[in-house]
Amino acid sequence: MKTHWFYYLVKYAGLLGARLFFGGIKLYGKEKIPTDGALIFAPNHQGAFMDAVLVGISTKKPITFLTRADVFTKWSIPILKSLNMMPIYRIRDGIKSLSQNDAVFEMCYKILSENHKALLIFPEGNHGIEHFLRPLSKGTSRLALDARKELADDKKLYVIPTGINYFSHYRPLSKVHIAFGEPMELEQY
Repeated sequence: MKTHWFYYLVKYAGLLGARLFFGGIKLYGKEKIPTDGALIFAPNHQGAFMDAVLVGISTKKPITFLTRADVFTKWSIPILKSLNMMPIYRIRDGIKSLSQNDAVFEMCYKILSENHKALLIFPEGNHGIEHFLRPLSKGTSRLALDARKELADDKKLYVIPTGINYFSHYRPLSKVHIAFGEPMELEQY
């Protein structure tokens, strides 16, 4: 699956925009990000769309973003797909829609089987500006454990816990810190 040129255009525009908007972006633990396997980034979710942008501009590998399904309309689908976004269905999207996640997860396994790609899923399942972690949904662990079973035995899979801390969500020139935690290699689970 080839990454669309529009993804790279938005990535570099996002990098420039973030550097202009924030008074500083400080990265911690970037050297911990493994280069020898598939990656699932699992950040907290305080800043809506900006969280995905910040992780995307902070990493080298192209990232596929699991995004709430209700933003996928007939008009937005071409744009969102070119930005490596895939719909993820939540209980609030209707109980019947949850079965559509099976096909989404199958596509995720395919993406994770490619060495040069990564996924991002928000374990909290929603966003809010509070400076604390909300309850985690089961989607991240389900995706990671099921993907581990689908990948070749010699393929490593890591979940990268990622913390994003905004000094202010609204004020320009406020700082933001992004911390990549200790990678969790799924073979041990």
